[in-house]
Amino acid sequence: MAIKTRSAETAASCLRLTFRGPVTISGNVYNDVNGTGTYSVGDTGLGGITLTLTGTTATGQSITATTTTAADGSYTFIPTATANC
Repeated sequence: MAIKTRSAETAASCLRLTFRGPVTISGNVYNDVNGTGTYSVGDTGLGGITLTLTGTTATGQSITATTTTAADGSYTFIPTATANC
């Protein structure tokens, strides 16, 4: 999953996913300089962007995780005990 932006302005995206068990979600936030719609040569990673992942477990428990992109735009959400189903 990637969230692409055409500038360093704040970007928001909603995505509904269903998982059965613990998962790790990772990707890149980047400026799609060449307009290809995919992360490719010439695109610039955006560091310091705060991402929030929200949802519910299979038992209906609300979960929220927050992470900040690294200098190169990469991010990873790592499951915790409270986020596992």
